[in-house]
Amino acid sequence: MEQSNKMFDFSELLLFLIKKWKLICGSVFVVGILAFLYVLYVVECQFASSVTFLPPFSQRSIIPSFISSDFFGGFSSTSEIQPEQIKILFGSQALKRKVIDKFNYIEKFKLQEDKNPYVNAIKQLDNDLVLGVGEQGSFGVSKPISFTITSYHTSPDTCHAIANYTFTLLDSMIREVSREKGRRDKLFLEEQIALNQTKLDSLQAQYEKFQIENKVYEISEQMKMTLQSYGQLKAKLISNQLRIKTLLMNHGQSYPEVVALKNENRVIQAKLKQMEQDGSSDVVVGLERSANLIPKQVDYERRITIQNKLLVLLSQQLQEAKIQEARDISTLKVVDPAIVPLYKARPKRLQILVGGVGVYTIFLFMALYFQFLYKTHLKDTYLVNELRKMFKRR
Repeated sequence: MEQSNKMFDFSELLLFLIKKWKLICGSVFVVGILAFLYVLYVVECQFASSVTFLPPFSQRSIIPSFISSDFFGGFSSTSEIQPEQIKILFGSQALKRKVIDKFNYIEKFKLQEDKNPYVNAIKQLDNDLVLGVGEQGSFGVSKPISFTITSYHTSPDTCHAIANYTFTLLDSMIREVSREKGRRDKLFLEEQIALNQTKLDSLQAQYEKFQIENKVYEISEQMKMTLQSYGQLKAKLISNQLRIKTLLMNHGQSYPEVVALKNENRVIQAKLKQMEQDGSSDVVVGLERSANLIPKQVDYERRITIQNKLLVLLSQQLQEAKIQEARDISTLKVVDPAIVPLYKARPKRLQILVGGVGVYTIFLFMALYFQFLYKTHLKDTYLVNELRKMFKRR
């Protein structure tokens, strides 16, 4: 029974709408005509012109990143502007103000009497001047590989001119930032070179003083001489001792040759003791002293070698910074230059027309449905009667 009532209600609604077909068709037709005229004459359609370019390729510094971060306090290891900085430069007020002044956007947006004409013009310009980013990557990590400047305007020639002018401004700002970065890097590197040269000079002076005080010049060669002399004296000592034992078999302790060999052994032992401790001359280094001097000498030589290599790296980096400071060529590679557009890009007129008529049709059917609902179900209800009486009293 309930299902039959619903079918009956739907049939009544369908009959009600059929009776209103003239109203529906007529109003939809009129609204369609008005929407067509609005789209044709009122809606401001815009052309689009774009220029696509590649960001500068980062040239890695010859100084490794761990050295630059640890020794130079975060010194950048790349010699070109980063793609992320291009977005910042494009969104800067300096660039937008120049575009606004060049193409009279304050007058176009009718902001002559506005208190903050540039601020409001920039807000509106953000819809007409857009920077698109082409990214590549995977696993949630991507990097910009291209940029596209797109300008919208009602005039195709002006649209083309805005795209080219914006790209020229952006390229000029990037070159200026790159030159300024090269200048700052040059000053920083010159300061680092002077500082490290001072450290090297100090190390070399300390090392020279260490050599003179300890009579250490070529310790490896000196050690060879010490070991060779020590071995010869030790062999002579052993030989004399064997000779003495042989002589004592046939002669006594007072035998002249035995006395002479013992005296010679005392001299040899004194020399061996001297070589084991302090060395026997300015050239021969004592074995005990060498054990303490070798680590110190190795440490001095290691530190001096590091400073020399660091100075070579800094000097090469300084030359790169000087080249970057003096360079005045574009680092942006244009892939698709801007062209004068032939067709309008936005808004889509057909979408506006269909959308407008569709929205009106939906509201029309909703109004007719509520009218049908009122006549069939709500007209004689207690609530409606009370509301009707209340309005009549007023």
